[in-house]
Amino acid sequence: MNVESRISTIKKYSYCYNCLAISHSYKNCVSNFSCRKCHKKHNTLIRRESSLRPESTPEIPNVTSSNPENASSTALPTQSTNTNRQSYTTTIQSTKSSTQDPPNPSRKQILLGTAMVQIEHNGQRYSARALIDSGSEATFISRRLQRSLDIPTHSVSAQVTGLSNAVSATPTNICEITLCSLLNTNYKLSAQAFILNSLTDNLPSYPIDPMQCLKNLGFTLADTQFHKPRPVDILIGSDIYPSILLNGVKRNVLGSLIAQETEFGWILSGTIFQPSQNSAIVSFHNKVNPENLLTRFWEVEEIPKESVVSKSHQICEEIFQKTTRRNPDGRYVVTLPFKEPDNIDIGYSRHIALAQFLRNERALLKKPEVKAEYDKAIIEYLKLGQMKKVEYDSSGKATQYYLPHHAVIKPDRLTTKLRVVFNASCPTSSHKSLKDVLHIGPTLQKDLVIMVTNWRFFQFVFDADIQKMYRQMLVDPNHTRFQRILFRKSPEDTIEDFELQTVTFSINCAPYLAIRTLMKLADDVEETHPLAAKILRQEMYVDDVLAGTLDLTTAKSARDELISALKSPGFALRK
Repeated sequence: MNVESRISTIKKYSYCYNCLAISHSYKNCVSNFSCRKCHKKHNTLIRRESSLRPESTPEIPNVTSSNPENASSTALPTQSTNTNRQSYTTTIQSTKSSTQDPPNPSRKQILLGTAMVQIEHNGQRYSARALIDSGSEATFISRRLQRSLDIPTHSVSAQVTGLSNAVSATPTNICEITLCSLLNTNYKLSAQAFILNSLTDNLPSYPIDPMQCLKNLGFTLADTQFHKPRPVDILIGSDIYPSILLNGVKRNVLGSLIAQETEFGWILSGTIFQPSQNSAIVSFHNKVNPENLLTRFWEVEEIPKESVVSKSHQICEEIFQKTTRRNPDGRYVVTLPFKEPDNIDIGYSRHIALAQFLRNERALLKKPEVKAEYDKAIIEYLKLGQMKKVEYDSSGKATQYYLPHHAVIKPDRLTTKLRVVFNASCPTSSHKSLKDVLHIGPTLQKDLVIMVTNWRFFQFVFDADIQKMYRQMLVDPNHTRFQRILFRKSPEDTIEDFELQTVTFSINCAPYLAIRTLMKLADDVEETHPLAAKILRQEMYVDDVLAGTLDLTTAKSARDELISALKSPGFALRK
């Protein structure tokens, strides 16, 4: 509508000239908003641009009327805010208006963000419509689409819960999908999607008038048919939602919508006022619960199955055997098991780490005691030779990865109450993280229940743990550039670049490297320290020792051998 038509419609149905509500008149409007151009008490959409009345407020109709419909509408503004909210809910949930109610051409509908995406499978790409849902913890795909593309599946036991913690679905299968963009043919994003028979009804619930010519928007929509009710076959959740978002945001698009830029184009969402006969409220908040605890009990009672070594685990083991060595001080030097060691393309990450460092610094400055402990923990790395200062290469020729870091405080801990956590999951400019390009490695730690049970058979036992075990293993100098951090003690100082020289706890392959190094140490000391070698292979749970013997003399010998064997590579024991 043009401005005059809008004003006529507002007059006809006795809407408020300022907030466009039907529940009260212009005189009783309590909204804090006004015209964004002239700041007078009327809506921006009905501001006349005419030179005759450039800043005038539209004429207010007489609210005094013998029509009982109008009279009832003027009594509503005296209600409280909570009452108005209840009325809004009732309006949305009502399926039909009363015959005495006045016509309501501006009932609300909420538009949810949708996008047309492509799924790559067997070298071919297929188009599908996706709902972008940041309230979901996982990504979902309809069984219809999965079957039509014949995507391989894996069994899974899970529950999907929504509002009021009600179970809305129990998916039994999951599949790997590759999402592609219609706008950028080189863009690909892998995700795991739970398979459901149905994701939602057609979206939107009923046709929407686009209100303006879509060609004049000035940007490319991810779903050009967003206003037509159509089925949705993919639900993109928060597991990959941050990876598809771009920086662009536009408000008041087509009147009242917000536009968000994504890898698939711009998605539209928000409230639309127009005639509505549909009353359903659609809520998307999905949480996937893994297998229940009873299943874990069954697994403990199960006969152990023969483990199958995957190709990834084989490669990880080969890399460890070929590259692990000891330096002149006796410490072990390991390499990071990259999936493509000859072509490590991880993208740029310094700007992301810098932004997170500044946010973390501002938070720490509000807590001086915590900041002092945090700075002390970082500087300890430097003093112990576990971190060194490097120069930043602004040319970007060398591939590097910067680890964002923050503090985790545990007041109930008896020893270290503050710990520095490095985030190897932070995506770079290429939407990859350090974890994405590394092999995880096989699980080597023993079953804790079995270990504790065996420990109780011994008459004489001892226990200890290795102090800062991960930080005693050096990383090959060629790979320390993938463990860079930013740090400064004070906002007045210059932010400097550092490289961590030891295995970092947050990297996904760190547990494998740590336990595998202890097993290699067992091989190295087999001849000179046989009791220690047995403990390292059978009686270690990561960095914890649970050892014992049936006589006191052997227990003391085992203890002394273990201390001696661990001393050479820098693994100091702590009671």
